[in-house]
Amino acid sequence: MKTEQMSCVRLGDREMTQDTLIAEKQMTGVLNTYLTETETASLRRAFSYVLGDEHEIQNEVFCLMKSRGWYQTTPAEDTKVSSAKTKLAPTKA
Repeated sequence: MKTEQMSCVRLGDREMTQDTLIAEKQMTGVLNTYLTETETASLRRAFSYVLGDEHEIQNEVFCLMKSRGWYQTTPAEDTKVSSAKTKLAPTKA
């Protein structure tokens, strides 16, 4: 009788941290939807509180990844920043 061995994939710190960041992004998306679609004020406040906590956790994971060189960001060009400011500026009526 042949015995099959199960292979176990071991994740390193980088992969586990990436997985955590992905999970946090998904959680904030779900909570944002709940917050938007909730009619009860007390429940909306609760979702808002939890959403704030999840954003803090997400930012901590992001900063950790960035500090270890696991998350690369590219600084925006000045012209793109100016364009975004103009586009998002309130229009005068």
